[in-house]
Amino acid sequence: MKHHLIYVTGLGDQRVKGQQRLLSVYPLFGIEAELYQMNWADGESFTAKRDRLLTLIDKRTHEGKTVSLIGISAGAAAVVNTYVERSTAIHRVVYVCGKLRGSVNPSYFMENPAFYETMQILPKSLARLTVTDKAKMQSHYAIADPVVPAPCTKIDGVSCALIPMVGHAASIVTDVVILSPRIVCFIKHRSDGL
Repeated sequence: MKHHLIYVTGLGDQRVKGQQRLLSVYPLFGIEAELYQMNWADGESFTAKRDRLLTLIDKRTHEGKTVSLIGISAGAAAVVNTYVERSTAIHRVVYVCGKLRGSVNPSYFMENPAFYETMQILPKSLARLTVTDKAKMQSHYAIADPVVPAPCTKIDGVSCALIPMVGHAASIVTDVVILSPRIVCFIKHRSDGL
């Protein structure tokens, strides 16, 4: 089966050309990569955005692809909330500098109502994760990230990988591009342990 990675954007995703370019490294490793633009600030509900993402996952799975998700920053919460709806169909989940815990500046919620909704849904989604679900997940966090500090990225029972970088955007780019081989290794690891 062909590996297929769906990249879910974080806040500020009105323009995604740069993020699209980041994904060009993955075909070199035999992984198709596709960007799913959340459009966090467009006023549409998170549920509608998630439903479209679920439809995309179903479509790629139906095409015979092994689907994995990568969530960037706020996209991590979206990915976790989506994963619990298709945990048997999704092969792996990676989230990079992902905001899953802690307080959020209210201005982010005002500008991105779908982010508020996904963070409200998140506690129930986290409670639904099984030990098996968590074994298919990995959290990547920066040495120092003023936007999403390391404790905000962790889920008990989910493996973690340190990004040897300081800063939010720089850490994301470093992880998704320069450290892409470790993401590839995690994605390509077989679920049966072989």
